[in-house]
Amino acid sequence: MSGPVLMRTSSTRLICSLLLFVCSGQLHAQNPLARSGYLLDGRRVSVNVVWSGGDEGWQAVMANGEEVSATLVMWGQLVERSEPTLVFADGEVVVDFLSLSSEHITVGRDPYEFSQRPLWHERSLPRQDVRGFVFQWPVETTSRDQLRNALAEDSTVDRVWFVDGEYLDGEIVRSVQEGGRTEELQLRRGERTVAVAVGRVRAIRFASKQSDGQEDKENRNDDSNPGIPSAHCQVGFQDGSYLDVSRLKSVDDAVEIVMRSGVRLSLSASTFRRAICFFRPVREDVLWLAEIVPLDVRHVPFFSGGWPLGRNVNLWGGRLRRRDNEWYDHGLAMHSTTRVAYVLDEPFSYLRAQLALDVTTGQRGSVRYSVFTRSGDEDKWKSIYRSPVVRGGQTPLDLNLALDHARQLALIVEYADQGDQLDRACWFSARLVRDPQVER
Repeated sequence: MSGPVLMRTSSTRLICSLLLFVCSGQLHAQNPLARSGYLLDGRRVSVNVVWSGGDEGWQAVMANGEEVSATLVMWGQLVERSEPTLVFADGEVVVDFLSLSSEHITVGRDPYEFSQRPLWHERSLPRQDVRGFVFQWPVETTSRDQLRNALAEDSTVDRVWFVDGEYLDGEIVRSVQEGGRTEELQLRRGERTVAVAVGRVRAIRFASKQSDGQEDKENRNDDSNPGIPSAHCQVGFQDGSYLDVSRLKSVDDAVEIVMRSGVRLSLSASTFRRAICFFRPVREDVLWLAEIVPLDVRHVPFFSGGWPLGRNVNLWGGRLRRRDNEWYDHGLAMHSTTRVAYVLDEPFSYLRAQLALDVTTGQRGSVRYSVFTRSGDEDKWKSIYRSPVVRGGQTPLDLNLALDHARQLALIVEYADQGDQLDRACWFSARLVRDPQVER
C-alpha cells in the first residue's frame, strides 16, 4: 500500500464531497471559486471546492480523474472583516447581535440592517459557550488584535468596552429591546444597575465559566448519526468567520457545523458552497512548526532592543498578515537578525512554508531567509537554503526543502538592505511533513 494512502486521515475522508481540479489559467479566470491549494507533495494547484452533502466524505479529484483526497494539506485563504462578530474560544462568527439574557445570547440576522450579513441561521447559545461579542471593531489592525487578545483572557467578571476607549466591569444582566431592536445593555455593578447604550459599546466579554468537563464536551460532540465519525478541520468563510470544526453534517437543506468545543451552528447548503474560502484538514502526517517549542531563540539587533519569536502570531502577538484583510493561522514571525533552533524528535521528510514580510512593512524592509540542518552524527551545521533578498510587498516564495531525516533544524532571518529597518519576516504556514515509510 502506498504512503499517501496509509496517511489518509479521517478528516480528509469525511464530512462532505470536495472536488479539486488542476485548472489552466483560462479555467481559473472562468471560475471565481477556484483558489490555490497545497498538496502533501508540496505542489500548489488551482482548485475548486464544491459541497454536495451526504456522508461520502471529502473527495479530491484532479482534472484527469486521479483522486488525490489523501494529499490535500490546505486550500484557500483566510480573510477578515470589520463586522459584528461572535467570539468563541475556538473561532469567531460574523453575525448580528439580537438579544441577551442572564443565561443565553441570541444571534442571527437583524431585520433592521440592510447589509447582506450574516450567513448564519439564528441561534440562541449558552453564555458559557461564548467568549464575547464585538459590535464595532477598531479601524487599526493593531487595535483589533489587542481587542481580540483581551477577549481571549479569562476573567471573573463581565466587561463592556466603549468606543471611546473606556470600559466597565460587572455583570451583564440582559439586553433591552425597543421597537424590536436592542437599544441598551443592563450592567449590574454592586447594588446598582447601569444602562449602557449599545451604540456606545465596542465589545463585551463574558466572565469565564467553570468547564463542564471532558465527559460533557464529548456528549455535546456526539452526533445522532453514529456512522459519521469525527473529522477535525479548520474552515473559513468570505464574511470573515473562522471555525475549528469537529464535524460537518447535512441537515435537510442546511449544513450543521459542530465546533471542537461542542457549539453547533448552521447555514444553508447553498450559502456554504458559495461562502467557503478556506479549508484545512488536520492531518497526522503534517506538523505545524509553531507547535514545536524551540531549543533556542536568539535575536541580535542591529543597534539595540529586542524582538520575540512569534508562534502563530506576528511580532506584536496579533494575527499573521501578508496583505490587508487576509491572515494566516499558522506560521512564524521573526525580526532580523534572529536564529531559531529546533530538536526534531522524529524524522521528517520536508520543510515547507511561504516566505514574505508582514503587511505592516508596506514596500519597505528587506531580508534573507536561511535554513540549516544537522544530523545526529554530524558536528557541523549544513546549509540547505539561502533565499534571494525578499522585500516588503513581494509575492511569497514557496519553500520546499528536503530534510533527509535531519534531527536538528535552524531557521535564520538576516537583514539585507538598509540595516534591519522594518525587517518583519514571516514563515507563513511553516510545516514539517512526516515520512510515511517511517514508523513512529
